[in-house]
Amino acid sequence: MNLMMATSSLYIRTFVVLAIAICSTKVGAQSQSQVSAEMNRIADSSQLELKGNSNWKYDLRRDGDRKVVMRVPALSSPSAVRLRGYTDEVVQKVEVNEQGVDGQFEITFILKNSNIDFFDYQTEDPPKLIVDFFPKDDEKPQVAEVKKEEPKVAANQPSKLPAKNSGDKSRKPAATEFMQIPGSDTTVATGPKVDLGGDGIGSEKDFKHGAFDGGDPEFKRFSMADYEISEKAMIASLGNIYLRFPALRLDSPHLATLLKNPPVYEIVKKSTPENEEAQLLLKLFINKRRTVFVKTAKDFLKRWPKTQYEEIIRYMMADTYYELWRTEHNATDFETAMGLYRHLSEKYPDSVLATRTLLLMGYSYLDRGDSFGALKSLQRFLRVRVGTKFTDQVKISIAEAYLNLNRFDDSLAQLKDIETTAKNKKDAVEASFRKGDVSFQQKDFVGAVQAYETAMKKYPEFAGQFPNVWYNTAEAQFWQGAYRKSLDSYREYVHRFPANDHGGYALTRVGELLEIMGAGEKRSGGAFLESQFRYRGTPGANVARIRTLISRFPEMKDKELRAAVNEINDLTAKTDLTGMNEFVALAAADGHWKRGDFKTSTEQLISFYQQNPNAANRGKFQQRVVRNITSAIKDNVEKENFIEALRVNSMYAQNWLKDSNRIDTRYYVGRAFEQAGVYKEAVEIYRDTLNQLYSIRGTKREKERSVFEILPDADSINLRLAKTLVREKNFARAAEHLKALSSPTKLKDKELIERAEVSADVAEARGQLDTAKSFLSELVSTWKGQPVEVSGVYLRLAKLQNQTKNFSDADLALAKIIAMQKDTNLVPEDVYASALELRGDVLLARGDRDESVRTFKELLESYDGKRPLGAIRYKTGKILFDNGDLKGAENIWAELKQDKNDLWHKLAQEQLQGARWKGDYKKYIERIPAMENMKR
Repeated sequence: MNLMMATSSLYIRTFVVLAIAICSTKVGAQSQSQVSAEMNRIADSSQLELKGNSNWKYDLRRDGDRKVVMRVPALSSPSAVRLRGYTDEVVQKVEVNEQGVDGQFEITFILKNSNIDFFDYQTEDPPKLIVDFFPKDDEKPQVAEVKKEEPKVAANQPSKLPAKNSGDKSRKPAATEFMQIPGSDTTVATGPKVDLGGDGIGSEKDFKHGAFDGGDPEFKRFSMADYEISEKAMIASLGNIYLRFPALRLDSPHLATLLKNPPVYEIVKKSTPENEEAQLLLKLFINKRRTVFVKTAKDFLKRWPKTQYEEIIRYMMADTYYELWRTEHNATDFETAMGLYRHLSEKYPDSVLATRTLLLMGYSYLDRGDSFGALKSLQRFLRVRVGTKFTDQVKISIAEAYLNLNRFDDSLAQLKDIETTAKNKKDAVEASFRKGDVSFQQKDFVGAVQAYETAMKKYPEFAGQFPNVWYNTAEAQFWQGAYRKSLDSYREYVHRFPANDHGGYALTRVGELLEIMGAGEKRSGGAFLESQFRYRGTPGANVARIRTLISRFPEMKDKELRAAVNEINDLTAKTDLTGMNEFVALAAADGHWKRGDFKTSTEQLISFYQQNPNAANRGKFQQRVVRNITSAIKDNVEKENFIEALRVNSMYAQNWLKDSNRIDTRYYVGRAFEQAGVYKEAVEIYRDTLNQLYSIRGTKREKERSVFEILPDADSINLRLAKTLVREKNFARAAEHLKALSSPTKLKDKELIERAEVSADVAEARGQLDTAKSFLSELVSTWKGQPVEVSGVYLRLAKLQNQTKNFSDADLALAKIIAMQKDTNLVPEDVYASALELRGDVLLARGDRDESVRTFKELLESYDGKRPLGAIRYKTGKILFDNGDLKGAENIWAELKQDKNDLWHKLAQEQLQGARWKGDYKKYIERIPAMENMKR
């Protein structure tokens, strides 16, 4: 019984623990979800905004008249709580089911009535998923367009709506002509004038951005021939960041035209209080006393709720709020204006201003970036104004709104329909030339180029009037990697449309293309300077300026560098381009690297990498960090500062270098170990490096790595292995690596010297002294570099010749070293001192004792106090001593240390004492007569 209870208790505890674990796991996963949701009231719509994901997988469907069901990735807990409590004029209730299919959440929207529609779309930067719920427009009888819309005004209605606010009574009412745009009076927002029947689409040359280049109008100075293109430069460009410049989208001139032709409101004077107050309101409106007008108008409408002037006063109120928004940019003013216009268009559908109002609303939403609002307004216009002459232009704007919302299929369908059914050929042409924009925004660059080419073939006479075709084609070719074609297309675009604001992007891209294809910094820099000169202050010119400043980092002094960095930061802050911070961080780090400031470059790269875990180009930052570390190790190795080189390697070995497979990094670490005398470790590294090189030899991978790495040559590694193996006394294997040298004559000068010396070491170890001498003799006889560079080889050769008793040749070799020093004073101290010492020995061996002493004295005079010369000083004195020049020997030995423990001093003193004893003894013998016979 106790056992059963205990078992049961154990099962219960286990179940509770598992339940808690499951619940906590579920809650933890939900709380850790990065997807957040917000729901807000926007104008007359309810908007759901989801963010925290870059690749949205969702399902959205209607389930009955008043229910919409949506499946999305798991939401964060706070988001789920907020949605459950949401309600407004459109959405009655929101239900969130966390037990959806495949771990997704199921959100159910209960709508207030069945007359509510929804619309979903995504944005790219930042990536969001948005769903709008909005009331459907009331279905009203469709009103056909007539040739002239006359105001339907009662006999006592005082409203007149002429077309221009100038008092010009000769103009017709606005409703009959405000969309008839004279070709000579229409401009595109991007600057250039047009000639397309007044539709304001194309561009032509003007002098807005610098003088037109009459000397080179086609920018041929920025062209490149095929033979000039460098494959290595193109491979190197793969490691760089290039910003995605915005597409050139055709501006709609229609809003500007509407605003240039505002209605003029007139009220016929009457002797009534109502009329007098209305006249006052009109005066306040005309004099732009906006705040006073709005307050007075509201009071007027309260006092005269059934006034005959309601339409005109509410239109003036709408116009006032609209102007307040244009001047003060307050979103509330805009929404108030749109609400008033919407109310007026619904209450007075037959008003002389109804068409203008609907168009103004749609184009204003589009201009403001509210593509959804534009879509609703423009689609309503088409429903209530069937057959209007503005239909095709409105459809083009609807296609643009769809494109802004990334509804690509809908946008393309609209444009195809316009091209097929448009009453005006110019609208059909425009639709055709816009189709490529849809493919471009989808990043279907092949499709974009094909669409533009098709349009140009179909309507060649209009091709020069659409700058989007030329610019977007060039940009599409750039991202396809068709760099030569892209360069030519950009040049053609700038030639045709020099005043278009995208010219700054174009010339900056020209500079980048020249750099990518290997034209050299001078030519690419020229394009960057041209961009700055012609398009100063535009985003494209700002990028060019940043590139120019960074290119000058290596030559700048510290003060200049600080000023340049500050300017770059300012330009970055004011340039609104996706990825701008990432681009500048990498480019600036490259500038510091070229400057040789590896520490600053590395610190900046690591800082950005850590602070931006989701950066698109994290891999390139990681590669740059490893490159910088390798450069720092290499720099220290070349300065023979092996301790610092090994310290840098140790600092990053367990993080940035841990998974790196760079060949050059390991090679330079091996060099540092070799310099440190840790030959065993160096040999292992050199072997691994050599095997890596052999594994990629002759492959595409070798070509790519040779661009991004400083790959050592296989012969260089074999030589390093031979030298380190000699240091380890492994002469047999050293000989194998010397034999493996495939092109020894292609070695660098320093390596040629090392090869001769190592070969001599191996031969000498085998007892082949003549062979050893031949290696050294061959080098000095064929040497084409500076003679002083082989002074050490002459010394080694002299030692071998001395060892083989070939004193004459040894003396000749040493004499060359001494002559080099006298001519250049550049012979290394160790080499020159050793040469003097060896020459003294050689002369002594040849029996030229006086010359030997003079050579040793030169050595003593040149390096006294700089080098340990006790043995040389003793040897020089001993020669003099043996020659019987005791005084000379004593003078030489007097410079020896007076320390009684000093060996050379002791030996010298013994020699001198012995000589003195012999001298004294000889004198003593001469004074004894009996020793006469002994003297003989």
